[in-house]
Amino acid sequence: MLITLNNLITAAMLAEGEISCERDNGHTLIVPLSRSKWSFLKRYIEEQASHSLTYSSIDEELIIAQKSLEEAYKLWYVENNKVFTKKLNNPLLTEECIILLIALFGSRKIESISFNTTIKKDYLLSLCHSLSTVLNTPILPGHSAIKIIDIKHVIPAIIQTQPYYYSTELFKYVTISELKKSN
Repeated sequence: MLITLNNLITAAMLAEGEISCERDNGHTLIVPLSRSKWSFLKRYIEEQASHSLTYSSIDEELIIAQKSLEEAYKLWYVENNKVFTKKLNNPLLTEECIILLIALFGSRKIESISFNTTIKKDYLLSLCHSLSTVLNTPILPGHSAIKIIDIKHVIPAIIQTQPYYYSTELFKYVTISELKKSN
């Protein structure tokens, strides 16, 4: 169950998630999350993260308060800058984490799926390389965003191996034409 929480935290941190440190109240993860993604998140938590996960939504933000965020803060921040380093690559960057990243924070563009990120610019190439290795497809950095460009191969391959609620959410990112081309 801790793995599923780590996947959710990692997906949020790869996107625009930020961990705040409050001396009295501990650490809190806050990430923008569209209201249209709440039903998927709720289902994920019910199915996968059934342990005590404290979360709420205010102004289209996911707010997670967990004791494990103190350790996450140490992994993700260097001198108060959010970074992505090789020590985060394994075992945190899993296919399930990337599915959550796409499903919760991704948006469909003309020829890509992209997600905004607040990871410092100097670390985006390292992140793209790591994502590319897991998905076995090219990933491009943009201005404060990451683009997954080979949708017609990536999404159908992921869909075939995942539970139906992941697949249903990911189908939203693929056109019928792309599905036909993938077969």
